[in-house]
Amino acid sequence: MKMRIFNGIADAADAARAHLIINAGLLPAHLSTRLGDLTRTGTSPVDLAASFTEAVYANPADFDDDAREIAAGCASICERDGFHGRLDNRAGAMMLALRRAAGETAPSGGWPDAADDPSPKSEWGAPIEEAEGEGA
Repeated sequence: MKMRIFNGIADAADAARAHLIINAGLLPAHLSTRLGDLTRTGTSPVDLAASFTEAVYANPADFDDDAREIAAGCASICERDGFHGRLDNRAGAMMLALRRAAGETAPSGGWPDAADDPSPKSEWGAPIEEAEGEGA
């Protein structure tokens, strides 16, 4: 996997939107409506890119390599332009975690420790029924 490189937030959002539209039938059931709503024309490119990244980051096994490549690129743009997690570098940390998990070559200095990765946001995680059933 190679992270997608985007020129700006509109470019990143367009790639996320196209992926969601093309793969609408393959989306995880607990995210289908919410992600589908993001494809509407009036959705802010920042909201689309950040939400797509959060959804993929929280559910990596439910998305293909293409989605993970787009999500890493969206996170990169959000981090670069200060759109998501500017104070805690959430977008930058998610980008590095997605790239590390994909087996990309480490940047100079190596990958950050996986234990330091941000926790997935609960609103993008597995449905409550599934989460409660695990380990119970």
